[in-house]
Amino acid sequence: MTLKGLPLAVALSGITFASLGAPYVPVSDNEVLLELAAISRADQAQWREHRQSLAASPLDTQAATQLVTAYLEHATATADARYVSYAQGVLTPWRFDARPAPAILVARAAVKQALHRFDDAVADLTLAIRAQPENPQARLMRANIHQVRGRFDDAAGDCAALWRQVPAHIVQTCRAANAVSEDQVGRARVMLDGLLADSGDLPANELIWCLHTASELAWRQGDLPGAARYIERALLVAPDTPSLLTAQADLLLEQRQYESVVARRYERVADTGLMVRVAMAAKRLGIGRSDELARELRARFAADAQRGDRRHLREEGMFALHVIDDPDVALELAQQNWAVQREAADRRLLIAAAARAGQPGAAEPVLTLLRNGLFDQSLAHADTQEGEQL
Repeated sequence: MTLKGLPLAVALSGITFASLGAPYVPVSDNEVLLELAAISRADQAQWREHRQSLAASPLDTQAATQLVTAYLEHATATADARYVSYAQGVLTPWRFDARPAPAILVARAAVKQALHRFDDAVADLTLAIRAQPENPQARLMRANIHQVRGRFDDAAGDCAALWRQVPAHIVQTCRAANAVSEDQVGRARVMLDGLLADSGDLPANELIWCLHTASELAWRQGDLPGAARYIERALLVAPDTPSLLTAQADLLLEQRQYESVVARRYERVADTGLMVRVAMAAKRLGIGRSDELARELRARFAADAQRGDRRHLREEGMFALHVIDDPDVALELAQQNWAVQREAADRRLLIAAAARAGQPGAAEPVLTLLRNGLFDQSLAHADTQEGEQL
């Protein structure tokens, strides 16, 4: 299984959107607002071929799904959310089709996942699995969405169903990402370490997925240096991947290496989430770039708000809490975000925002998970350390 077979849900987490502040008006026509990533000639040729096929036959399922996948992969690699919209446009002929072909259902689910319409995405994936019980892409994507939403039992069922359908390392990584208790997290990391020790034949995207998952497990164990090493190894494979750069920035912030965050110039990547993290570090260092970045972020957030895009409440909450120092707004955003996704970063944000807002009871959903057996050492001091950190 190659890049196209992995859950787009994993990769698309790097695309960020938010909504705070007033619209920004450029001072001149020559002002550069955003630098977009270049598109390779090979990609342009491939997209043109698929578009020509669709122009000749608008209901060509294969051409449509291939073009959707190409657009979403470009969105993942560049954090350019326009390509999610392009992918959505490709699927317009099937927008209201209750039971299209399974391939269209999976493609449609991938777009909905990118838009954080998780319930709708799961509904499409469930239809695809009913039609094709051994559809590994649908199973893997649905497992990831369940994991993002903290529905570990549901995710476990999809991971288990992958046996004999995909290579063992994909099943192992799926199960590792679903680890809940301390013992499970420890065993999952050991399993991934064994897999990574003999990973020479793994496709690049699958290797990155394994490394990213291992990093998250290490952080949950409290091993920040280990978590950073996994991400650094992944960045050697894909140095400009926004989701990996975001993970690296988060780890540097957690270790209070603010100078390193600012020096790496993450904001040069067309990704709002990375810019938020640079602004957080600059704010902590007390340097002027914090105000400059905050103005640009407000402009971006306002533009997204005008379009009705509020797909990354996590970054909005981080901005409100750590850059503009508005814990009440941060808590409201963290709670809205919690209703959508419940990953480790979402748990940390809710605890920190609740503490800073003077409403520790608002963190009860996270505390309930911990009492029910969820192991996450990254939360040990989130209510104090995060508040003091930035």
